[in-house]
Amino acid sequence: MPQLASMSKSPRPTVDALVQQAFALHLAGRMAEAEAAWRAVLARSSKNADALHLLGVLLHQRQDFADALVLLDQAVAISPDFAVAWTNRGLTLAALDRLDEALRSYQTALKRDPNFAQAWTERARVLRRLGRRDEALISAERAITASGSSGDPTIRAIRAGALAELSRFDEALEEFNAVLAARPADTETLNGRAASFFGLSRYEEALADVDAALALQPDNADVLRNRASALWMIGRNEEALETVERTLADGRGASTMLGLKGCILHDLDRPDEALENFEAALQRNPDDPDTLWNSGLMHLSRGDFARGWARYESRFRKVDFGAIPTGSAAPRWDYTAPEGRRILLHAEQGLGDTIQFVRYAPLLAARGATVFLEVQAPLKALLASMPGVAGVFARGEALPEHDVQAALMSMPLAFGTLLDTVPDATPYLAAPPDRIAHWRERLASVPGTSVLGTFMPGRRIGLVWSGNPDLKRDKRRSIPASLLGPLFGAGVSLISLQPEIRESDRAAIAASPLLDLGAELGDFADTAGLIANLDLVVSVDTSVAHLAGALGMPVWVLLGIGPDWRWLRGREDSPWYPSARLFRQQELGDWMPILAEVAADLRVL
Repeated sequence: MPQLASMSKSPRPTVDALVQQAFALHLAGRMAEAEAAWRAVLARSSKNADALHLLGVLLHQRQDFADALVLLDQAVAISPDFAVAWTNRGLTLAALDRLDEALRSYQTALKRDPNFAQAWTERARVLRRLGRRDEALISAERAITASGSSGDPTIRAIRAGALAELSRFDEALEEFNAVLAARPADTETLNGRAASFFGLSRYEEALADVDAALALQPDNADVLRNRASALWMIGRNEEALETVERTLADGRGASTMLGLKGCILHDLDRPDEALENFEAALQRNPDDPDTLWNSGLMHLSRGDFARGWARYESRFRKVDFGAIPTGSAAPRWDYTAPEGRRILLHAEQGLGDTIQFVRYAPLLAARGATVFLEVQAPLKALLASMPGVAGVFARGEALPEHDVQAALMSMPLAFGTLLDTVPDATPYLAAPPDRIAHWRERLASVPGTSVLGTFMPGRRIGLVWSGNPDLKRDKRRSIPASLLGPLFGAGVSLISLQPEIRESDRAAIAASPLLDLGAELGDFADTAGLIANLDLVVSVDTSVAHLAGALGMPVWVLLGIGPDWRWLRGREDSPWYPSARLFRQQELGDWMPILAEVAADLRVL
């Protein structure tokens, strides 16, 4: 429980001895005697604000919040300038989950005493609970200023939590480290730092912190939940499941833990059980956006698009999803008749998502809408000539006048897309002719090429083996370059389509026969132009796989355990990309069987 503010007013002289006695008993933790002493003061002086205040504090400390609030209300009514009492009143309101009233109480305290650090501190706590993260951070920083010291661990811990909730994880880590230097055995701070490590995809370090926290408090439900999450993210699914079951056995955090259990079961390829847990979680909390989102993904991965798309909309309410980046202030399209409307479709998530769902723009135009696109800058040139689109704008550019706006990934819901009605006509994208010509000449200029333009005997194969390392589940989809040997010996010409190569991969790539042209790729129009000069693309689950499919080019997609929902389950083909062939990992982290299979099939080419 947050530390309660201490008394700051002098007792009334007429009952001084009783007040001093009650206060001493209270400080000594002799609560029953202290209560009797405070009531004795009030029997002598019923309007003693200090006695009303500190008896209210005592009742708060034993969690009798309703009665505590009655006394604190009386205290501030008698002494309206009593900043400490207003602060403790706010604490009691917060304990009763009356957060808006708590905020007003803290604000009143700060009007009486603008430099009262604890009022700023508790205000920051409540603002965090309300999800008002920017204000919480400001309030925490005001608390530091008011305290006259930047080293107060309690205030710095609150600031660290606010920074983490704003996804400023590096700054949050600095604060958490400072707090733990002063209070190394602090469960809440260890758990908070673990959450920041989690946000930075440093799951092993997160696991170390939650294990340290559990050594202090073995039954802390919040810590157990973070431990299960960390284990899940590093692929130790059986241990993660055990941790979840341990928490569920005590009935703690049932809705959240059932949702997490569903995610773990999904990755263990136990989809029926995963859905059972998602539905059980929703019975307890029907409107929880995280569970709706995860169950929606599960339905989509099973091809149940009718239920999946509806639940996919819950992403807009997820705390960690955030606002969709768009320059539009227009209202959201309600998916009613589009005829005669000017509709801005905007990107919302990754580059691959935009490529996959931009196929709906011409379909919307065919229904009578004027369609504008707002997309990530690297896609603008590629999409500029898309049929039916009135204009393409990069994020941050001035937008044309429009009536409504909609997120691209909501288009399947708007069109009522089912598994057997996926708009699968490809190609729906095309590389600009000048880019195709450029890359044709570039490949012909490679030293050692023949008149046919090949730099090695055999087919030209584009290769992508890793994605964005900042994504939480990147380790599940990216392949270390050191494992790519079977492909290098497959007798084909391999060309890197990656604009950047990780430091950890550089040595293996430098020693390979791979032609690395990635640094020459300026945007996706460039990548499309290069792909148009190839025979096949082999890619892990990245935007390039989507690009090749959208161009109608043959593409082999290498998928880890528990892949993204769009690749469905147990299929070797994709309803979204007829030219795609899917290779699925059978054991978590074991890429060698897939690479051996791909290499064998490349030799056939």
